[in-house]
Amino acid sequence: MTVHRNAATDYSDQRRGRVPPAVPGEHGLGLLVGDSEPMQRLYDAIRGCAPGDSSVFLVGESGSGKERVARTIHQLSPRAKHGFVPLFCGALSPELLESELFGDDRSTFPGGVRDHAGYLQRAAGGTLFLDDITEMNAGLQARLLQVLEGGAAPGTRRGMASDARIITATSMDPEEAVERGRLNADLYRRLAQVGIRVPTLRERGEDIVRLAEHFLRECNAETGAEKEFQEDTRDALRSHDWPGNVRELKEAVRHSHLLAGAAIKLEDLPGRVSSAGPGNSDYIRVNVGTPLSEVERRAILSTLEHYDGDKKKAADTLKISLKTLYNRLKQYNDRQ
Repeated sequence: MTVHRNAATDYSDQRRGRVPPAVPGEHGLGLLVGDSEPMQRLYDAIRGCAPGDSSVFLVGESGSGKERVARTIHQLSPRAKHGFVPLFCGALSPELLESELFGDDRSTFPGGVRDHAGYLQRAAGGTLFLDDITEMNAGLQARLLQVLEGGAAPGTRRGMASDARIITATSMDPEEAVERGRLNADLYRRLAQVGIRVPTLRERGEDIVRLAEHFLRECNAETGAEKEFQEDTRDALRSHDWPGNVRELKEAVRHSHLLAGAAIKLEDLPGRVSSAGPGNSDYIRVNVGTPLSEVERRAILSTLEHYDGDKKKAADTLKISLKTLYNRLKQYNDRQ
C-alpha cells in the first residue's frame, strides 16, 4: 500500500479554525492525541492525503482508533462542511447492509412503498466510512465495486454515481484477506488508492500515559472531580500490553475513576492491567519503540524499588554513580 507522508503540509487548517486541536494544550491532530514517532508518521500521512479525493484504506488492530483517523481526515479535507457518514459492516445482516448502503427504489419492487436513500447517497459531498469491510460478503463487495465504477446499484434502474469520498477500514491484513477470499481483490485496489497503517497502542511509548491523562481529564470534567494517577499507577499503564488498544485504555481509566478516591492507586486499575505493574516481579517489560529515556527511567525506579529505596545499592547495581542517580530522580520528580 502507498502511504502519503507529506511533512510539508502543516497545521494551517487548524490555525484557520477549520479543525480544533484534540484538546487545548495537548499534542495531537484533529481528534487524535499523541506525540510519539508512530503518531507523527500517521499525522504526516493524514496531512498528505486529506486535501485530495483519493479513497483511503486504513489498517489497524481493533480499538486502535481507525474511526477517529477517518474523522480527522474528513475534518482536514475540503469536504468537512458536508457529512461524515459511518457504516459498520460487521453490525448488520447482509440484506440490511445492502439496503443501508445502496438504498431502495420502490419503482423496482412490486408493492414498493417508499424510496430509501442509501449511505452512498447520504454521504454525497462528504465522506463515507466503511468499517470492517472484510465483514461484507463477497456478493455485496462485487456490487459495491460495480457502483463505484459507475454501474447500476441493486434495486435501481439506473447508474448511481456517488460523490462520496470512501474511507475503508479493517483489522485484518488486506493481502491476507484477499488470499482468504474475505476481500475482493479488485475492490481492494479501488479502495486503497492511499493506504495508511494505524499504530497499536503498545508501539506508542509515552503516548499511553498521555492518553490516560486525557481520558482522566474527561472523567474529571464529567463528574467535577480532580483525581490524579499515582506514579506506580502510571508505571502499570506503561507496562501493560494493551491488546484492546486505545479502547481498552479508555475503559480502564473510566473503571479506575469510578473506584478511586482523590488518588488513583494501582489497586484501582482492572486486574489485568494492575498485574503489569513494576512491583509485581523482578523484571520490567519494554515494548519495541519505547524511548531510551523511558527505558532508563523504568530501570532506575524498578531497581530502586527492588532494593526498598536503598539508593547506594541501586546505583551500584545499575553501575552509575550515586550523584547520577540523585540527578535522575530529581528530573523524574520535576516532571510530575
